[in-house]
Amino acid sequence: MRASIHTCFSKPVIPVVWDLSDNTADLAPASAVFLQGGEVGDLPRILAQFDAEPLRHLAVAVHLDLLDGLESNDAAVRWLAGFPRCAGIITVRHRLVPAIRKQKMLSIIRLFLHDGRSVKRGVSMLQQAKPDAVEVLPAIAATVADEELAALRVPFIAGGLVKDLEALQAVLKSDCKAVSTSKEKLWRLNDL
Repeated sequence: MRASIHTCFSKPVIPVVWDLSDNTADLAPASAVFLQGGEVGDLPRILAQFDAEPLRHLAVAVHLDLLDGLESNDAAVRWLAGFPRCAGIITVRHRLVPAIRKQKMLSIIRLFLHDGRSVKRGVSMLQQAKPDAVEVLPAIAATVADEELAALRVPFIAGGLVKDLEALQAVLKSDCKAVSTSKEKLWRLNDL
């Protein structure tokens, strides 16, 4: 079943995790979580933790490019689609968007912006790929390129180098739907 992109990004902070350990209480108020890092052999165990309360409601997106032991290709997309708890795939490889869509999963393209040329190239690529959402890195780039990104009519989120509340609030003032971060202290903002 395909998750709604708007439901996934209904809370302002998307926790970025791998092993859940003791922080499930901090994850619970979120609407989505990004799994990043780790090994492919651990993925079934990690995803199974989202089958129980208080995490059952979370949409889980797996960062394909950062999962050790799995190549970023169509076969990997089909394999991840075999996990019912995997609602979406995050990748820098825009060519995988059709394969992700075919599996009825959310496609989230990571876009690294470092100068004006990368913004133009990125916008052009995204217009062709038509992902469900875009994750802009570093997060501060979303505040500079928000007009160009808004013209895409694709929800965008921002991640990377968001270390405190001030940085998070600055990014959310752009047209950004949410901010992804591994900083646990910022996850608590979903409670507000």
